[in-house]
Amino acid sequence: MPSYVENNSLDAIIIGAGFGGCYLLKNLRKQGFKVRVLEEGLGVGGVWWHNRYPGARSDTPVPLYEFSDPDIWARWEWSEEYPSQPEIKRYFEFVDRQWDLSRDITFGVKVTDASFDPEKDEWTVRTNTGLSLTARFFLPAMGFASKIFTPRLKGLENFQGFTCHTARWPEEPVDFKGKRVGVIGTGATGVQVIQELGPKVKELVVFQRSPNCALPMRQKPWANQDKTAYPGMYKQMKTTYGGFLFDKVQRRAMEDTPEQRAALYEDLWQQGGFAVTLGSYVDLMTDLESSQAIYEFLAGQGPKEDLEKGS
Repeated sequence: MPSYVENNSLDAIIIGAGFGGCYLLKNLRKQGFKVRVLEEGLGVGGVWWHNRYPGARSDTPVPLYEFSDPDIWARWEWSEEYPSQPEIKRYFEFVDRQWDLSRDITFGVKVTDASFDPEKDEWTVRTNTGLSLTARFFLPAMGFASKIFTPRLKGLENFQGFTCHTARWPEEPVDFKGKRVGVIGTGATGVQVIQELGPKVKELVVFQRSPNCALPMRQKPWANQDKTAYPGMYKQMKTTYGGFLFDKVQRRAMEDTPEQRAALYEDLWQQGGFAVTLGSYVDLMTDLESSQAIYEFLAGQGPKEDLEKGS
């Protein structure tokens, strides 16, 4: 396929070398387009290159959280159903070698400006290193979690101890043994960090604005799996609400008896992960009674002393 842009420039510029950017590069290149990926990190993986904080791992199980290309999954073996960041990083390095991606990726650059010229019908993209590229197509593939938010905390600039944002964790190991540590936030990242650092530090203080719900992962080994069902799994996940192998129950919670609801909740609880929410009743999170019913079930899974305190 001939280039759409004159003067030997690019057909497409992609931002980001995570799942989306790598897949775009592989497929556009296969169709004959001249493509360049611009990546801020120094390797492929996107968020999995940057997010190396203690305890970082996927909250979506494999084989759903990987490329559906049989040239990849047939040759790669995971050790766990919910892989850790180091293993996902190695996976991306494997994908890089299999698809020969790095030859069309510029690492260590951050896009600072992108402008479209309607007369020339092309984009001009500039980076913090002074690099300027033009292409007909401009394809941002940064994902939804690439922009870092750092709260403005009074006096933070005067703090003499170690501070670090989890999205930019240093490559060198950080020794927390015997330290007093504060963690801000109890989202997915906060929960993972807290679990990992809790047993190691002298004192751990968690700053939480709003209570969160942490569900069991049901982690298990995943080595040497029978992969004959993989093609069917990848086909099925395209038909479900959340892209998993389960789907919303297509009835309202109050249409079932309390006993029927309890049986469904228990089954989802035993499955673990996102099944508890994305495999529940269709009106969960849109109907107060439905949300209250599953909340009461989940609260009942906690320690008895917590229930007595109303937490």
